[in-house]
Amino acid sequence: MKIALYTDSFLPIVDGVGRVVVQYASALSARGHEVYVLCPQTDTGFRGGLPYEIVDYVSSSLPPAPQYRAGVPMLDANFRNREQMLRFDIIHAHSPGTTGLAAVRQARSRGVPMVGTFHSKYYDDVRRVTHSDALATVGARYVAEFYRNCTEVWTVSRNAA
Repeated sequence: MKIALYTDSFLPIVDGVGRVVVQYASALSARGHEVYVLCPQTDTGFRGGLPYEIVDYVSSSLPPAPQYRAGVPMLDANFRNREQMLRFDIIHAHSPGTTGLAAVRQARSRGVPMVGTFHSKYYDDVRRVTHSDALATVGARYVAEFYRNCTEVWTVSRNAA
């Protein structure tokens, strides 16, 4: 199978999401699957020698947490071109950020089955950074809606097959 793992958190970040994606990509590759990790670009040096391919897009560090990178995949022409060249059998969104939105867009436009996994305590994370219950509530609603979209894409793709 050709498997796409879309994530907003990947190497060299060593958080829970990044670790899960590295483990999934490595294990699936070891089983003979063709795996692609789609993620924000970093400039930390050599990332070659992995048993899967990285397809990254231009990004910059986030002020409240500089170890994390963010960008808009759809604004990176190289990323869009590379993504369009690839044909996936399944798409897995590991986060609800801009990379996750790219996963939803790709799955919907191509009719590819998609799954999304929930890895973080988003309400708590937003609350810790913003110190605002209102913003944390808005963030949690956005995350819930994102994963609802993942379910809809999966259901539509599965029923079409």
